Amino acid sequence: MKLGTNTATGNLLEFDPDVFDGLSGLVNFSISATPLDTIPENVFSKTSLLEKIEISAPTCVSQKLPCNVKVPSIAKNVTSLKTFRLLRPLSAAARIDIPSDFFRGAQGLVDVELSQIRMATVPQGLFKDCPNLKSLDLRSNAIESLPQDIFSSNRKLKTLILKDNKLKEMKNILSR
Repeated sequence: MKLGTNTATGNLLEFDPDVFDGLSGLVNFSISATPLDTIPENVFSKTSLLEKIEISAPTCVSQKLPCNVKVPSIAKNVTSLKTFRLLRPLSAAARIDIPSDFFRGAQGLVDVELSQIRMATVPQGLFKDCPNLKSLDLRSNAIESLPQDIFSSNRKLKTLILKDNKLKEMKNILSR
């Protein structure tokens, strides 16, 4: 098990893929100022009780700006996950790209916040495996449109926050 640390800033720089394997009782995970592109995909796959992941002020490994970070699918197959928050990159020039399989298998997910990450698009199928999703906060991004049928699997959705985006059109986002 290894967590690498940047000694100059104290910020986490590297995760081993098995870093949480011995922490099967982990319920909440929160971190800030960490390069997202260093977090291995499926790093939380053996944390069967994990209910909340919060990542604030994420950074990029590359210090070149602007930086576009494709986030690994760290929430994929974490069936116990109820809350996921990703917010406010440290750099005003950073943009976060979320892959379409990011929440695959996260059937217990109830609350998602992807705010202030300058996300330009919401991938088709991002929330299709989240039938229990009740609250979705996509505020303060750069979203211009939402894919057709994006919420067709989310019958329990009660709160949808889209303010402070660049939305030009929304068509058939709730069709079934």
